[in-house]
Amino acid sequence: MASLINIIIILIATGIAADNLMIAAICGNGLASFSIFKYKIKNHKWVLLLLFVFIVEYQVLQCGSWCSDLTQKSIKGIGEWVASGILLAIGVTMLFELKTKNRVSLYLSLDVKSFLHLVLGTSVYVFSFSFCMHLLNINERNEQLTILPLLIVFLIGGLFLGKYHFDKTLRWINPVAALMVLAGGIILMVQKIISIT
Repeated sequence: MASLINIIIILIATGIAADNLMIAAICGNGLASFSIFKYKIKNHKWVLLLLFVFIVEYQVLQCGSWCSDLTQKSIKGIGEWVASGILLAIGVTMLFELKTKNRVSLYLSLDVKSFLHLVLGTSVYVFSFSFCMHLLNINERNEQLTILPLLIVFLIGGLFLGKYHFDKTLRWINPVAALMVLAGGIILMVQKIISIT
């Protein structure tokens, strides 16, 4: 049972961390430009933006844990159901976003609004992941040891995918990531139903 939970956590964490690929790929392609207050950020400074993305996601991970601690008393007894429902909703949302993600060209010029939209979208998933893991009584250290390395790997991997223009690979990875989160949510829900009966 514990090994199944670990597999589910890895599935969901990988799917959520893979959402960073599009941000990192746009940063790494060398053709996109990012302007802030009419100041263009050059290619070598994209790494600083990705560091910003990682710091934001780490802070959001902490906030998810804190928020879960605040709400645990009010949803006592149904926390696992709430967590399964949230994870299912994330998976479905990621599937709906596929059309948009697969239409996004890696050669777009990003403005502040577009960049923050991508970062905040992924941050919401990271927050929800942390929130759900606490509702499932997963150790915070295990949760962080699972998702933080994956976030870093996908940010670095996305840079290389963008730099070498692996557009088709990105379009293939996006649905797989969404399906991983969806599968993790479904398995959690089924496991909860089986435990009741």
